Amino acid sequence: MSVLSAETQKKVEDALVEQKLISRVKMDELKNRAKTESVPLFSLLISDGKITDETLTKTIAHSSNVPYVNLSSATISKSVLDLLPKEVAERYMAVPLGEMKHRLGVGMLDPDNVQAIHYLSNKNGRPAKGFSA
Repeated sequence: MSVLSAETQKKVEDALVEQKLISRVKMDELKNRAKTESVPLFSLLISDGKITDETLTKTIAHSSNVPYVNLSSATISKSVLDLLPKEVAERYMAVPLGEMKHRLGVGMLDPDNVQAIHYLSNKNGRPAKGFSA
């Protein structure tokens, strides 16, 4: 099962093919293999060395028209991290980045997930803005 919506996953698959990172034939083969082995397609693409985590994340961001932030180089204070309970952060694969224009900036795997953004907004009592991370 993918944590991305079906629409977002399709956009990302198409973008990877358009960027010539993988052929359409190979993508279809891996999709069938992922289904047969009950593993996520994108995990299979990474484990087979077809793409890197970084390439996938950037492609998701670009395909979703969402700003991208590289968390490996980001320094986030404990007080900011404490804005989201650990369980919530893990459930939504989200990391609070800080307050930006009276909104909580949140790095997420799927920042197009409107339900997650709404939940995070309600959880913190302020609007949230999702960034692809």
